[in-house]
Amino acid sequence: MGSSNRLKAVLAALERGAVSTEDSLRAALGGPREFARWVEQGREHWKGGPVRRPAVRRARRHPPALAQAAVALARRRFADRPGVVSVHWGLARLEGRSTPEQGIVVTVRSDALRDRAGRPRPFARTLRVPYGQRARVVKVSVQPVAGGGVPHTTRPGRHASVEVGNRTGVLGALVDRDGELHAVLSGHVAWGKGATVGAVAVDNTPVPLGTVQRVVLGDGGDEALAGPVSANQTSLIATAATSVRDLTPNDVNVAIWVHLARDIEPRKVFVTDVGETVPFDYEDGRRRHLPGLIGTSHDVTIGGDSGAPALDFDGNIVGFVVGSYGGRTYLIPARKALENL
Repeated sequence: MGSSNRLKAVLAALERGAVSTEDSLRAALGGPREFARWVEQGREHWKGGPVRRPAVRRARRHPPALAQAAVALARRRFADRPGVVSVHWGLARLEGRSTPEQGIVVTVRSDALRDRAGRPRPFARTLRVPYGQRARVVKVSVQPVAGGGVPHTTRPGRHASVEVGNRTGVLGALVDRDGELHAVLSGHVAWGKGATVGAVAVDNTPVPLGTVQRVVLGDGGDEALAGPVSANQTSLIATAATSVRDLTPNDVNVAIWVHLARDIEPRKVFVTDVGETVPFDYEDGRRRHLPGLIGTSHDVTIGGDSGAPALDFDGNIVGFVVGSYGGRTYLIPARKALENL
Protein backbone atom coordinates (compact mmCIF):
# COMPACT_ATOMS: atom_id res chain seq x y z
CA MET A 1 0.00 0.00 0.00
CA GLY A 2 1.58 3.29 -1.14
CA SER A 3 2.02 6.33 1.10
CA SER A 4 -0.71 8.30 -0.70
CA ASN A 5 -3.19 5.44 -0.23
CA ARG A 6 -2.25 5.21 3.45
CA LEU A 7 -2.91 8.91 3.84
CA LYS A 8 -6.30 8.55 2.13
CA ALA A 9 -7.17 5.66 4.44
CA VAL A 10 -6.29 7.69 7.53
CA LEU A 11 -8.22 10.74 6.30
CA ALA A 12 -11.28 8.57 5.61
CA ALA A 13 -10.97 7.03 9.08
CA LEU A 14 -10.73 10.49 10.65
CA GLU A 15 -13.81 11.62 8.72
CA ARG A 16 -15.72 8.60 10.01
CA GLY A 17 -14.45 9.16 13.54
CA ALA A 18 -13.13 5.57 13.49
CA VAL A 19 -9.74 6.80 14.71
CA SER A 20 -8.75 9.80 16.81
CA THR A 21 -6.47 12.62 15.72
CA GLU A 22 -4.35 11.87 18.78
CA ASP A 23 -3.68 8.30 17.64
CA SER A 24 -2.90 9.46 14.10
CA LEU A 25 -0.35 12.02 15.28
CA ARG A 26 1.33 9.54 17.61
CA ALA A 27 1.70 7.02 14.78
CA ALA A 28 3.03 9.68 12.39
CA LEU A 29 5.61 10.88 14.93
CA GLY A 30 6.90 7.32 15.17
CA GLY A 31 8.32 7.58 11.65
CA PRO A 32 7.32 6.25 8.21
CA ARG A 33 7.70 2.58 9.13
CA GLU A 34 5.71 2.89 12.34
CA PHE A 35 3.02 4.89 10.54
CA ALA A 36 2.78 2.32 7.72
CA ARG A 37 2.56 -0.55 10.22
CA TRP A 38 -0.16 1.25 12.19
CA VAL A 39 -2.22 1.90 9.06
CA GLU A 40 -1.91 -1.69 7.81
CA GLN A 41 -2.98 -3.07 11.19
CA GLY A 42 -5.93 -0.76 11.61
CA ARG A 43 -7.42 0.04 8.22
CA GLU A 44 -9.64 -3.05 8.04
CA HIS A 45 -11.13 -2.16 11.43
CA TRP A 46 -11.87 1.40 10.33
CA LYS A 47 -14.46 0.35 7.76
CA GLY A 48 -18.19 0.17 8.40
CA GLY A 49 -20.24 1.49 11.28
CA PRO A 50 -21.71 4.97 11.69
CA VAL A 51 -19.78 8.11 10.89
CA ARG A 52 -18.68 9.72 14.15
CA ARG A 53 -17.36 13.17 14.89
CA PRO A 54 -13.55 13.26 14.62
CA ALA A 55 -12.05 13.96 18.04
CA VAL A 56 -8.60 15.26 18.98
CA ARG A 57 -8.64 13.07 22.03
CA ARG A 58 -10.29 9.78 22.74
CA ALA A 59 -13.53 10.12 24.69
CA ARG A 60 -14.88 7.43 26.97
CA ARG A 61 -18.09 5.90 25.63
CA HIS A 62 -20.76 4.66 27.99
CA PRO A 63 -22.98 1.64 27.25
CA PRO A 64 -26.56 2.58 26.27
CA ALA A 65 -27.93 0.76 29.34
CA LEU A 66 -25.74 2.88 31.61
CA ALA A 67 -26.87 6.05 29.80
CA GLN A 68 -30.52 5.12 30.32
CA ALA A 69 -29.95 4.37 34.00
CA ALA A 70 -28.08 7.64 34.43
CA VAL A 71 -30.87 9.67 32.79
CA ALA A 72 -33.51 8.00 34.98
CA LEU A 73 -31.50 8.75 38.14
CA ALA A 74 -30.73 12.33 37.06
CA ARG A 75 -34.40 13.03 36.34
CA ARG A 76 -35.31 11.86 39.83
CA ARG A 77 -32.65 14.17 41.25
CA PHE A 78 -33.06 17.28 39.11
CA ALA A 79 -36.28 17.29 37.04
CA ASP A 80 -38.47 18.80 39.79
CA ARG A 81 -36.09 21.63 40.63
CA PRO A 82 -37.41 25.10 39.69
CA GLY A 83 -36.16 26.31 36.34
CA VAL A 84 -35.06 22.92 34.99
CA VAL A 85 -36.17 22.59 31.36
CA SER A 86 -34.73 19.23 30.35
CA VAL A 87 -32.64 16.35 31.71
CA HIS A 88 -31.24 14.17 28.94
CA TRP A 89 -28.19 12.37 27.58
CA GLY A 90 -25.86 14.37 25.37
CA LEU A 91 -22.46 15.99 24.93
CA ALA A 92 -21.12 18.27 27.61
CA ARG A 93 -20.52 21.81 26.39
CA LEU A 94 -17.78 24.20 27.38
CA GLU A 95 -18.30 27.92 26.70
CA GLY A 96 -21.16 27.06 24.36
CA ARG A 97 -19.25 24.47 22.32
CA SER A 98 -19.76 20.72 22.45
CA THR A 99 -16.96 18.55 23.79
CA PRO A 100 -16.42 14.83 23.06
CA GLU A 101 -17.43 13.93 26.63
CA GLN A 102 -20.81 12.22 26.96
CA GLY A 103 -22.96 12.45 30.05
CA ILE A 104 -26.04 13.95 31.66
CA VAL A 105 -27.02 17.35 30.26
CA VAL A 106 -29.32 19.48 32.40
CA THR A 107 -30.71 22.48 30.51
CA VAL A 108 -31.99 25.20 32.81
CA ARG A 109 -33.42 28.70 32.87
CA SER A 110 -31.38 31.32 34.68
CA ASP A 111 -33.58 31.09 37.78
CA ALA A 112 -32.47 27.49 38.30
CA LEU A 113 -28.92 28.59 39.09
CA ARG A 114 -29.83 30.86 42.03
CA ASP A 115 -32.42 30.76 44.78
CA ARG A 116 -34.83 33.59 45.62
CA ALA A 117 -32.21 35.27 47.78
CA GLY A 118 -29.77 35.32 44.87
CA ARG A 119 -27.49 32.68 46.36
CA PRO A 120 -25.93 30.12 43.99
CA ARG A 121 -27.87 26.88 43.70
CA PRO A 122 -25.22 24.36 42.68
CA PHE A 123 -25.78 21.15 40.76
CA ALA A 124 -23.68 18.04 41.26
CA ARG A 125 -20.86 17.84 38.69
CA THR A 126 -20.93 14.05 38.62
CA LEU A 127 -23.47 11.33 39.32
CA ARG A 128 -22.70 7.89 40.75
CA VAL A 129 -24.94 5.49 38.85
CA PRO A 130 -25.47 1.88 40.03
CA TYR A 131 -24.52 -0.33 37.09
CA GLY A 132 -23.74 -4.02 37.27
CA GLN A 133 -21.67 -4.90 40.33
CA ARG A 134 -20.43 -1.37 41.00
CA ALA A 135 -21.32 2.28 40.59
CA ARG A 136 -20.10 4.23 37.55
CA VAL A 137 -19.34 7.95 37.62
CA VAL A 138 -21.10 9.96 34.89
CA LYS A 139 -20.40 13.62 34.21
CA VAL A 140 -23.19 16.17 34.71
CA SER A 141 -23.17 19.27 32.49
CA VAL A 142 -25.53 22.13 33.37
CA GLN A 143 -26.35 24.28 30.34
CA PRO A 144 -28.49 27.42 30.40
CA VAL A 145 -31.26 27.58 27.82
CA ALA A 146 -29.90 29.55 24.87
CA GLY A 147 -31.32 32.62 23.24
CA GLY A 148 -45.02 1.25 16.98
CA GLY A 149 -47.88 2.44 14.71
CA VAL A 150 -45.45 3.61 12.04
CA PRO A 151 -44.89 2.12 8.59
CA HIS A 152 -41.56 0.33 8.39
CA THR A 153 -40.84 1.99 5.06
CA THR A 154 -41.05 5.70 4.42
CA ARG A 155 -40.00 7.70 1.36
CA PRO A 156 -37.91 10.70 2.43
CA GLY A 157 -38.48 13.99 0.64
CA ARG A 158 -36.18 14.68 -2.29
CA HIS A 159 -35.16 18.35 -1.89
CA ALA A 160 -38.77 19.41 -2.51
CA SER A 161 -40.22 22.58 -1.05
CA VAL A 162 -43.83 22.78 0.12
CA GLU A 163 -46.18 25.75 0.12
CA VAL A 164 -49.24 26.25 2.31
CA GLY A 165 -50.71 29.70 1.73
CA ASN A 166 -47.88 32.14 2.30
CA ARG A 167 -45.86 29.67 4.41
CA THR A 168 -43.05 27.53 2.98
CA GLY A 169 -41.24 24.48 4.23
CA VAL A 170 -39.67 21.24 3.04
CA LEU A 171 -41.34 17.93 2.27
CA GLY A 172 -40.35 15.51 5.02
CA ALA A 173 -41.59 12.24 3.57
CA LEU A 174 -44.32 10.36 1.73
CA VAL A 175 -46.09 7.59 3.64
CA ASP A 176 -48.80 5.10 2.76
CA ARG A 177 -52.03 5.39 4.73
CA ASP A 178 -54.75 2.87 3.93
CA GLY A 179 -53.51 2.47 0.37
CA GLU A 180 -53.18 6.22 -0.27
CA LEU A 181 -50.01 8.30 -0.31
CA HIS A 182 -49.80 11.21 2.12
CA ALA A 183 -47.16 13.87 2.66
CA VAL A 184 -45.45 14.63 5.98
CA LEU A 185 -44.57 18.28 6.54
CA SER A 186 -43.96 20.71 9.39
CA GLY A 187 -46.89 21.41 11.68
CA HIS A 188 -46.20 25.14 11.90
CA VAL A 189 -46.00 25.33 8.08
CA ALA A 190 -49.36 23.57 7.62
CA TRP A 191 -50.83 25.31 10.69
CA GLY A 192 -54.50 24.38 10.15
CA LYS A 193 -56.57 21.57 8.62
CA GLY A 194 -58.14 21.95 5.21
CA ALA A 195 -55.51 24.18 3.59
CA THR A 196 -54.28 23.29 0.08
CA VAL A 197 -50.68 22.06 -0.09
CA GLY A 198 -48.38 22.13 -3.10
CA ALA A 199 -44.82 20.97 -3.64
CA VAL A 200 -42.13 22.18 -6.00
CA ALA A 201 -39.68 19.54 -7.19
CA VAL A 202 -35.97 20.13 -7.64
CA ASP A 203 -36.58 20.75 -11.38
CA ASN A 204 -39.27 23.36 -10.48
CA THR A 205 -42.14 21.03 -11.46
CA PRO A 206 -45.23 21.73 -9.33
CA VAL A 207 -46.75 18.69 -7.62
CA PRO A 208 -50.09 18.94 -5.75
CA LEU A 209 -50.13 17.36 -2.28
CA GLY A 210 -53.84 17.55 -1.54
CA THR A 211 -55.05 19.27 1.62
CA VAL A 212 -53.92 19.26 5.23
CA GLN A 213 -55.60 16.30 6.95
CA ARG A 214 -54.04 16.44 10.42
CA VAL A 215 -51.86 18.88 12.37
CA VAL A 216 -49.95 18.24 15.60
CA LEU A 217 -48.66 21.47 17.13
CA GLY A 218 -47.64 21.28 20.75
CA ASP A 219 -48.14 18.27 23.02
CA GLY A 220 -44.68 17.12 21.99
CA GLY A 221 -45.06 17.46 18.24
CA ASP A 222 -44.71 19.80 15.27
CA GLU A 223 -45.82 17.89 12.18
CA ALA A 224 -48.69 17.60 9.74
CA LEU A 225 -50.14 15.15 7.23
CA ALA A 226 -51.48 16.22 3.82
CA GLY A 227 -53.03 14.25 0.99
CA PRO A 228 -54.00 12.30 -0.85
CA VAL A 229 -50.98 12.49 -3.17
CA SER A 230 -51.05 11.08 -6.71
CA ALA A 231 -48.41 8.43 -7.35
CA ASN A 232 -47.69 9.77 -10.84
CA GLN A 233 -45.05 12.37 -9.87
CA THR A 234 -43.80 11.05 -6.56
CA SER A 235 -40.38 10.17 -8.00
CA LEU A 236 -39.83 13.91 -8.52
CA ILE A 237 -40.31 14.78 -4.86
CA ALA A 238 -39.30 11.67 -2.87
CA THR A 239 -36.56 9.06 -2.89
CA ALA A 240 -36.87 5.29 -2.60
CA ALA A 241 -38.47 3.82 0.50
CA THR A 242 -36.22 3.48 3.52
CA SER A 243 -36.57 2.48 7.16
CA VAL A 244 -37.25 4.68 10.16
CA ARG A 245 -34.51 4.46 12.79
CA ASP A 246 -34.65 5.63 16.39
CA LEU A 247 -31.57 7.42 17.66
CA THR A 248 -30.35 6.32 21.10
CA PRO A 249 -27.79 7.78 23.52
CA ASN A 250 -25.21 5.62 21.77
CA ASP A 251 -25.70 7.77 18.64
CA VAL A 252 -24.38 10.92 20.31
CA ASN A 253 -21.48 12.17 18.16
CA VAL A 254 -22.73 10.28 15.08
CA ALA A 255 -23.11 12.13 11.77
CA ILE A 256 -26.49 12.60 10.10
CA TRP A 257 -27.42 14.44 6.91
CA VAL A 258 -30.18 17.06 6.61
CA HIS A 259 -31.78 17.19 3.13
CA LEU A 260 -32.90 20.74 2.40
CA ALA A 261 -34.87 21.93 -0.62
CA ARG A 262 -32.42 24.75 -1.42
CA ASP A 263 -29.35 22.47 -1.60
CA ILE A 264 -28.78 19.45 -3.82
CA GLU A 265 -26.07 18.20 -1.46
CA PRO A 266 -27.29 17.37 2.06
CA ARG A 267 -25.81 19.19 5.05
CA LYS A 268 -23.82 17.06 7.50
CA VAL A 269 -24.23 17.63 11.24
CA PHE A 270 -23.39 15.58 14.30
CA VAL A 271 -25.85 14.44 16.94
CA THR A 272 -25.05 16.16 20.24
CA ASP A 273 -28.21 15.53 22.27
CA VAL A 274 -30.96 12.92 22.35
CA GLY A 275 -34.22 13.68 24.16
CA GLU A 276 -33.71 17.42 24.67
CA THR A 277 -36.53 19.85 25.50
CA VAL A 278 -36.40 23.12 23.54
CA PRO A 279 -38.73 26.17 23.57
CA PHE A 280 -39.98 27.58 20.26
CA ASP A 281 -42.07 30.71 19.67
CA TYR A 282 -44.96 30.34 17.19
CA GLU A 283 -46.91 32.80 15.09
CA ASP A 284 -49.88 32.71 17.47
CA GLY A 285 -47.64 34.25 20.12
CA ARG A 286 -47.39 31.10 22.21
CA ARG A 287 -44.13 29.52 23.35
CA ARG A 288 -44.20 25.75 23.21
CA HIS A 289 -41.61 23.54 24.91
CA LEU A 290 -41.08 20.51 22.67
CA PRO A 291 -39.59 17.49 24.47
CA GLY A 292 -37.65 14.57 23.06
CA LEU A 293 -35.83 16.49 20.31
CA ILE A 294 -32.54 15.64 18.63
CA GLY A 295 -29.90 18.36 19.01
CA THR A 296 -27.19 18.85 16.39
CA SER A 297 -23.69 20.25 16.48
CA HIS A 298 -24.47 23.44 14.55
CA ASP A 299 -27.21 25.28 12.70
CA VAL A 300 -27.70 24.38 9.02
CA THR A 301 -31.24 25.68 8.58
CA ILE A 302 -32.94 28.99 7.90
CA GLY A 303 -36.56 30.08 7.53
CA GLY A 304 -38.33 27.82 5.04
CA ASP A 305 -36.36 24.67 5.97
CA SER A 306 -38.87 23.35 8.52
CA GLY A 307 -39.92 19.75 7.95
CA ALA A 308 -36.75 18.71 6.09
CA PRO A 309 -35.79 15.06 6.61
CA ALA A 310 -32.55 13.93 8.24
CA LEU A 311 -30.97 10.58 7.31
CA ASP A 312 -28.18 8.51 8.83
CA PHE A 313 -25.18 7.02 7.02
CA ASP A 314 -27.20 4.00 5.87
CA GLY A 315 -30.00 6.16 4.46
CA ASN A 316 -32.47 5.50 7.28
CA ILE A 317 -34.70 8.44 8.16
CA VAL A 318 -34.09 9.61 11.74
CA GLY A 319 -35.90 12.94 12.10
CA PHE A 320 -37.53 16.05 10.67
CA VAL A 321 -36.39 19.64 11.16
CA VAL A 322 -38.36 21.62 13.72
CA GLY A 323 -36.22 24.76 13.59
CA SER A 324 -33.16 26.59 14.87
CA TYR A 325 -32.46 27.60 18.43
CA GLY A 326 -29.32 28.77 20.18
CA GLY A 327 -27.16 28.30 17.08
CA ARG A 328 -28.18 24.69 16.50
CA THR A 329 -30.73 22.82 14.40
CA TYR A 330 -33.28 20.65 16.21
CA LEU A 331 -35.18 17.65 14.87
CA ILE A 332 -38.21 15.76 16.02
CA PRO A 333 -37.52 11.99 15.90
CA ALA A 334 -39.06 10.51 12.76
CA ARG A 335 -40.87 7.68 14.50
CA LYS A 336 -42.38 10.02 17.07
CA ALA A 337 -43.59 12.39 14.34
CA LEU A 338 -45.14 9.58 12.32
CA GLU A 339 -46.81 8.05 15.36
CA ASN A 340 -48.27 11.47 16.25
CA LEU A 341 -49.86 11.51 12.81
